[in-house]
Amino acid sequence: MTDSKALPVILFGKLPSVTTPQIEALLPEIDVIRLITSLPSTRIELPSLLSLSHQPKPTITHPSSGKGSNTARSPSQQKRAMVVIVGGGFSEEEFEELEGVG
Repeated sequence: MTDSKALPVILFGKLPSVTTPQIEALLPEIDVIRLITSLPSTRIELPSLLSLSHQPKPTITHPSSGKGSNTARSPSQQKRAMVVIVGGGFSEEEFEELEGVG
């Protein structure tokens, strides 16, 4: 369970062997509300997550990775990200593409 005062973040990480323990290590100060693991998923999920509307579109409330604390919350209780963290597994070109999506 995450602390209600934890900073909600979106984590981009390619390697499950790294991201899974990383999510746990960030608690309780940082709450990874969504894990995104690929550029195709980013193109689908990120625009709605960063939109000005209060809730993500219902069609993507569940992350493609299946990970993130928002998966355990009803749509009305889901947190909005305050920060985006990008792991080191992305190349410079992929990082630039991530910037372009957001």
